[in-house]
Amino acid sequence: MSSACIVLQSDFGHGNSAAAMYGVVKSVQAQLKVFDLTHHVPQFNVKAAGQNLAAQLLHWPEGTTFVSVVDPSMGTSFRPCAALTEDGYYIFTPDNGSLKYVEEQHGLKEMRDLSELKATYADEQGSEILHGIDLAYCAALLAAGEKSFEQLGPQYFSKEG
Repeated sequence: MSSACIVLQSDFGHGNSAAAMYGVVKSVQAQLKVFDLTHHVPQFNVKAAGQNLAAQLLHWPEGTTFVSVVDPSMGTSFRPCAALTEDGYYIFTPDNGSLKYVEEQHGLKEMRDLSELKATYADEQGSEILHGIDLAYCAALLAAGEKSFEQLGPQYFSKEG
């Protein structure tokens, strides 16, 4: 199931970084609807990001695609991933512990490693928003129906296995 709705969360504040994520989504498909959950998560606070995301999921239609970019390591040590919750939401985030709260409240059905796919939209300048752009790009491919969840990358977690 894909969704034409993407919801963004970050610790960027409103400005160029958040706007760049919008631009990347719209460059994949201009008709995609993009909404802000918040861009004011306390900086690098993975716990706050996870708790906020877990609390907000059910306020959105099943199948909604979320991008959550709060990562103290700026994408250097945590693999980018796509998660599918048991209740049908997609989450694109660094696998840095922020999904703990989502798993507790919604369950995780499956996770995919985005390392290979994100390389197709890498910023050679090493931008501070690299992780956000890459995750937004991958999320937009799913939401636009250009990639299925299974095509995003290799599975590394499954509730069944």
